[in-house]
Amino acid sequence: MGQSLASKRKVSLEGITLFAIFMSTALLSLRTPTGEELIPYAPYFMLALQLTFAITALGHVRLRLSKEYQPVLATFLLLGFLFMLSFSTAYWSSYPDLVAQRSLLVFVPLLLVVLLSWSDPNPKATFTLVSRGLVAFASSLSVIGLLLYFLGTQVVLEGVRVQTLSLGPVALSQALYGVPPFLRISSLTGNPNTLAMWIFVGTVLTIYLLHNRQLGRLIGMLLLGLQFTALLFTFSRTGIIATIIGVGFYSLWSGGSVSESLKRLFWGVLVVILGIAVFTARDTTSVESSAFDLNMRDDIWASLISSFLEKPITGVGFGVSNEAVLLPSGIDRAGHNAHLQILVETGLPGYLLFLATCLLVLMTAWRRMAKAWSSGQVTPLAAVSAILVSLLVNQLAEGSILRYDFHTFFWGYLLVAGSHPGMMGGKS
Repeated sequence: MGQSLASKRKVSLEGITLFAIFMSTALLSLRTPTGEELIPYAPYFMLALQLTFAITALGHVRLRLSKEYQPVLATFLLLGFLFMLSFSTAYWSSYPDLVAQRSLLVFVPLLLVVLLSWSDPNPKATFTLVSRGLVAFASSLSVIGLLLYFLGTQVVLEGVRVQTLSLGPVALSQALYGVPPFLRISSLTGNPNTLAMWIFVGTVLTIYLLHNRQLGRLIGMLLLGLQFTALLFTFSRTGIIATIIGVGFYSLWSGGSVSESLKRLFWGVLVVILGIAVFTARDTTSVESSAFDLNMRDDIWASLISSFLEKPITGVGFGVSNEAVLLPSGIDRAGHNAHLQILVETGLPGYLLFLATCLLVLMTAWRRMAKAWSSGQVTPLAAVSAILVSLLVNQLAEGSILRYDFHTFFWGYLLVAGSHPGMMGGKS
């Protein structure tokens, strides 16, 4: 009874602030088919809103330091050390101003999110609220992408295949990649792999909400169907694999209370998606920039590895692997591997801090799940852990973490959620 009442407590001010930060950042991350921000000056608005929301709530922040909060404290300290190390790389980098600017731009909002999450007296309610918002966002992107795919009119804009659809005064458009009939949708993200990242997070959170009866079964299954279908049409191998890992680990860690029919449905759909994507995406979508084939990534990764071997301890400077390594090598592309980017930019010490932070949180969450006595205590930690693991795997071929990107701030939030004792319910 006590746990039930605790789980129904209202969302705290910190929770509302976190929700506002995540949803405003998500909306301001939308892009046009040509890759430009959908909302003019979006990065400036994004930073202003993040700082405004966070600073407004800082007066109510109360950081608990009892024994059960030691993993949260350790997580904050590790991220703080990573920030100091990243900022200090400006002293030996060839791009000191850029390193300092990007270190502050990434870590200041990230650490503010961590502090708000640490102070949150009811993180479980916050996680449910954030989950609902992100499920709605990922589902909306899926619906828009599919509507444009089936009903949109194709045009060529600045050399990019674009689908447009007018709904009264509103005009929607998305970039298409690949060659017919296997065209990859991107919805309002500008890139199929980015859309797939949103969907894999949304899928795990949809299952979590369904499992905890925070979402009606009919609505939940409809949203899952829309997200799965949109994921299929992205033909994103990294996104599909991340989804399989996320759903699989959530099913494993959430225990036997997940219905067997639901498990069979999810695994069946995911296996079909993976099979279709693997056997068709390689030959039918690897043209121009559509699939960004692994052959191109091989060249990028070879340059990054070579740079790391030259400076294994110091790195080239936080956030400047493009300027310091790739562009001088004649590669006008991003690193597409967050692990390599961190290694190259901050050296082995920086990467070990990054890895230690993730492993600390995962071990804390797993240890608490093992001691939990009810499904309600396990499922939030199972969802957080599943997304963290799948995100780490996804970042072997994508480069979103420790960039000024929504997924960096959401990653920081998940780190605290996974180590926060209040995620198991009860008083915090």
